[in-house]
Amino acid sequence: MIVNSSTNITPSPTRYGFNGTTKDPDYVIDVSLDNDHYTIEMPESYGCTAVYLGFYSDPDGKFHATPTAGIVEVRGSQINDLYIPPSTGDSEIDATTVGLSPTYHVPWFNGYVKRVQLRTVGIKGARYMRAFAWRS
Repeated sequence: MIVNSSTNITPSPTRYGFNGTTKDPDYVIDVSLDNDHYTIEMPESYGCTAVYLGFYSDPDGKFHATPTAGIVEVRGSQINDLYIPPSTGDSEIDATTVGLSPTYHVPWFNGYVKRVQLRTVGIKGARYMRAFAWRS
């Protein structure tokens, strides 16, 4: 965790959602079409970022669903719009491994990440996804 040297304050862990105009972690994403999804620009005051996913059958994100096909690609950007894979964990998550008992390896970025990009490709069996970047 990075400590702000000017104030000597360690920031509290924070969740950032995707596709919202704020850091709303409860934003639900329609994954019926292949698309790119992004967090808002995040502050430099954190040293690590993990990305978590969940799929749903309803637009409110209340009823879990396990996809039958598809991939979620995970990338992070430290500089402008240049995106790289996570330091550890899955950079391409098989959507069928994201269910009530997920078995995917959580993507983890060590060091500063300004934005996180998720690319959904061929998701079947679930219409909606909730995802967030956990900063610590």
